[in-house]
Amino acid sequence: MSFLSPQALGVLDALCRSGSAFALYRLPGAEDCRLVLQHGPGAEVLPDFAALAGRSGFVAAPFAVSAECPAVLIRPDVAAEGIWQIEQALAGVQPEPCGTLPGPSAESRAADKPGYMRAFGMAMDALRAGRVGKVVLSRTAVQEVPPFFSPAETFCRACECYPSAMACLFHSPQTGTWLAATPEQLLCGGGLDWQTVALAGTMPLQDGARLADWDAKNRAEQAHVVDYIRDTVGACAAQVWERGPVVSPAGRLAHLRSDFRFRLQQGAEPCALLQALHPTPAVCGRSKEAARRVIAECEPAPRRYYSGFFGMWEPAGRTDIFVNLRCMQIHAGCVTLHAGGGLVPESAAEPEWLETEAKMNTLRSLLT
Repeated sequence: MSFLSPQALGVLDALCRSGSAFALYRLPGAEDCRLVLQHGPGAEVLPDFAALAGRSGFVAAPFAVSAECPAVLIRPDVAAEGIWQIEQALAGVQPEPCGTLPGPSAESRAADKPGYMRAFGMAMDALRAGRVGKVVLSRTAVQEVPPFFSPAETFCRACECYPSAMACLFHSPQTGTWLAATPEQLLCGGGLDWQTVALAGTMPLQDGARLADWDAKNRAEQAHVVDYIRDTVGACAAQVWERGPVVSPAGRLAHLRSDFRFRLQQGAEPCALLQALHPTPAVCGRSKEAARRVIAECEPAPRRYYSGFFGMWEPAGRTDIFVNLRCMQIHAGCVTLHAGGGLVPESAAEPEWLETEAKMNTLRSLLT
């Protein structure tokens, strides 16, 4: 059941097929949703993350910035919080259609388990040869949806099913339409006070799960992320506080999580820290550049905005940026689900495949 009226749902669904840019999101644990809508066509393309200095708005960035997949900023020409305000803001919106949603890539259409297994073998060769210490291998799955499928109503279901996740529906002509219910914070805070997390390792959620239950493979995977964030944050922070690892539930899965709170040095730019953090070893690997090369060699389908980031950028107020995980791109008549998992030399193929299936089921379960 949706908490938005049929009229509001209809406007949001029409916006997903328009030349406009908007984002509808609900922060973890929050009761109210927020809407950001830009007047005029498209979103602003960012030449680099340094362009965020002194700016505010909803930012969406891909795993790897390119001409085909730019980082964009959606201006908050309309900003509403809470159901009443959102309903009022949408009441006067008349989206102009700009054609149908783009279809999935041919590579995503052709994705299958044998293709993943081939990519897994290539990635393991790189790990065993010492080219990387960890690499994150992702895959896609295209799933048909019924003719009456509503992105906005599916967002509402994500909010209800995953209250501890960052739920988000965003659209622009440059990015396409994406829906996410992600557990992973990338950079949140404002002024000099900020926080981030190291989230990695995955197991099915079980009652009474304890840290001692986690095997060496999962511990090693999370340790790569902890070390990277500790070094990256430490280079620009005056003080750093670290807690963890602890077991962190995320839907039907659990992860290992370490929390970092820190105070930036005077004069340090948050956008420079964002540039340095992304992508973390939780979505790329270590070392970063070597892992990028292995990913480019191995992965059969483009990631686009999967494992990129999105969220409200307001350094003078409150910034909330999250990694785009547990996500799907919405097309006409189907969606492309994305998921990945961290590989280390101890990884085995079948458990990694099953892990990606479990992660995809986070959003797949909302489609039925």
